[in-house]
Amino acid sequence: MPCSGELRQNRAIALLMAVVVTFTALGASTATAQGADPAAPVLEQFDLNSMVFPLIGDRDPLSDSFDDCRSGCSRTHGATDIMRPKMLPVVAVADGVVSWMGTVEEGNCCYLFIDHPGDYKTGYIHLNNDTPGTDDGLGNGIAEGITEGTIVRKGQLIGWVGDSGNAEYAGSHLHFEIRYYGNGYEERINPYPYLLTAPILSAPGGAPVPQPFVGSSFTDDDGSPHEADIERLVELGVTRGCSATEYCPQESITRGQMAAFVYRYLGMSEGDQPSPYIDTDGHLFSAEIAAITAAGIGFGCGEFDYCPDAPLTRQEMARFLVGTFDIPVLPSPSGVFDDIAANPFTTYIEAIEAVGVTLGCTDTSYCPDQPVTREQMASFFVRGHDL
Repeated sequence: MPCSGELRQNRAIALLMAVVVTFTALGASTATAQGADPAAPVLEQFDLNSMVFPLIGDRDPLSDSFDDCRSGCSRTHGATDIMRPKMLPVVAVADGVVSWMGTVEEGNCCYLFIDHPGDYKTGYIHLNNDTPGTDDGLGNGIAEGITEGTIVRKGQLIGWVGDSGNAEYAGSHLHFEIRYYGNGYEERINPYPYLLTAPILSAPGGAPVPQPFVGSSFTDDDGSPHEADIERLVELGVTRGCSATEYCPQESITRGQMAAFVYRYLGMSEGDQPSPYIDTDGHLFSAEIAAITAAGIGFGCGEFDYCPDAPLTRQEMARFLVGTFDIPVLPSPSGVFDDIAANPFTTYIEAIEAVGVTLGCTDTSYCPDQPVTREQMASFFVRGHDL
């Protein structure tokens, strides 16, 4: 549990964030009148009676632990403990901005607080800090992409239940609290009566429940120099392997598989757009190919064909990565590689070299027509993500 000194120190930040978020919520017309960005995100005003339940699944068991004794009754609890097994998804109860968090890397794991419009803050404490299935303290129960300053939406996945902090011997649970600062001081509000009626989501954000990273489940990538990056792709939800237990690291990645990687990474959904290609009808990745093409990232191997089962070449990979990660192209050729002159992919190749995604196949060559293996693609993709 964070100390009271940290709470006081953070109070001014919380108030400031609430004012900023509330101003944003006034609407695009007001923002435009002040010369601000009219596309700034509008956050829903916090309402105790419109929160969603912070955990996926059932409401029970749920008990009122707000006034329970703590530290020999020198203080009261000030929150509701929701006893649940580890790795149950935790969601934001309302729109807000992540203002304060502790992670494994910082050695102060694992919790986060969200500031909401209307001078409210919610806290989510004892998130998982173990590798799933263990009690090793080496895991991280905060969802990918959640950092201080991140805008989160009601029902968005923010982490998983655990037993971090002083819950190690108390059993895994979510310590959930609500704080109000509108009267000029910090006031703890009992969450229990509001949790009794809060809607329960069947999945975060209406999407399938994502699984936390549990390490590589593949049996054929041990010893690969790209193993860590393959595991990152699993963590990011980009790859499902070539089977339930294999990644097939040395096989060439196909153009269709690359479409699936991009589609999953960007969180795309199937649209109504017809495929512009005559060779993707009925293909396993036809929807993914159509979606990434509609987004301006996918491209064919010819005027009417996509060639979904053809090996992806290094030059084609460059164009996919530039589109996926929005990598800027250079204003003029750099001439860094001597084997891509007059190549239609030159600008894309030089763009990914400039940001360190590729070093080429030699110091002076890129080998543009060479197929990309699945393990190589893992490393290229992770470098693009880490930009």
